[in-house]
Amino acid sequence: MSDTFIDLVASFARTGVPAAPAAPAVPVFAPGRASALILGGPGVARVAELPKQRQLRFWDEAGWGPRI
Repeated sequence: MSDTFIDLVASFARTGVPAAPAAPAVPVFAPGRASALILGGPGVARVAELPKQRQLRFWDEAGWGPRI
């Protein structure tokens, strides 16, 4: 899994597109199509819907953001 993560980060730094031999193509972010690349478990990497979408939406609706 760490090799896949390193490949994804290095590819993103070089080209702006995360890619790795052991990972599926990472979908382009779209607010109406929330998905994430999940690392770990069987198959090392997979694309799936956000598992905590409802809980994450709470922070958007609450208007909370990090203080910089």
